[in-house]
Amino acid sequence: MTGLLAAGLRSTAPPALRVRRQMTVVIDEHNAPEPDVTVVRAAAVRGADQLHLVDTFRERVTLGAPSALDIDLTAIRW
Repeated sequence: MTGLLAAGLRSTAPPALRVRRQMTVVIDEHNAPEPDVTVVRAAAVRGADQLHLVDTFRERVTLGAPSALDIDLTAIRW
């Protein structure tokens, strides 16, 4: 299922974005989750199996491309 999702995202993502599956996402020296599917800026890719996130969204995610997105992260209850 994640392979199908990743393929669909790759076919629609603009060239500036990369879709990766099961890849370590380095947030800082103590946090490096491994999500099933990740969409990041191409500049964040650091190798075949690792990403480095420069922009970490903490309170709100707002993007204009490839589709408008606005998520209030503080409204999410864990």
